[in-house]
Amino acid sequence: MYAADILDLCYDDNKENTIKFLHEKSILYHDQQSLVLIDDLCSKTLVSSDCMQSYMNTKWYGTEFHQNKNFIWEILICLVCICPILLFIPIIHNRIFQRNKFDTNGYNFWSKITNKFELFNRFYHGNAVIRFHYNMASYTAFLILFSYTILFDYFPLNIYKEKRSNIYRLPIPLTEIILHIFLASIALEEIRQVFIINNEVF
Repeated sequence: MYAADILDLCYDDNKENTIKFLHEKSILYHDQQSLVLIDDLCSKTLVSSDCMQSYMNTKWYGTEFHQNKNFIWEILICLVCICPILLFIPIIHNRIFQRNKFDTNGYNFWSKITNKFELFNRFYHGNAVIRFHYNMASYTAFLILFSYTILFDYFPLNIYKEKRSNIYRLPIPLTEIILHIFLASIALEEIRQVFIINNEVF
């Protein structure tokens, strides 16, 4: 509890230096970072401190997004994940992002195009919340496609004279091909996660 109070006092005095302190290595604890020590303690009081909450929010949401996050903000994030073209609408990207730092004095065509691509870069780069929404959307789409394929398309070939697709020279439906791609991507992702965990352990 004392550690949480001291951490909050330091955070109130200087936020940037306190966040940097969390990454500093301690000689007394075998060059372990403060974050690792806090994780090992499993202290709910320490984790719920203002400093740690601010740090975790920064890691989760990134530094680009607007600080005033509510249900409408979450809905806009989901809509942009489903349809990225919505990011071109000024009302939406001004509500999502914290500030539009890519505004330029010139109003020529190329500067506008550059600003639009920078919006996509800010939206997709290094934000855990975006990866979370995309994973949820991908798994939902996979379950819907899997259910549809199993219930309606996955029949023996000989029922439809060796063809289950209306497309010329395509023996299986397009939905089943997409489902196989989904399964292959999930398998590759699981293999990648296993290698990452093994590299972190050893």
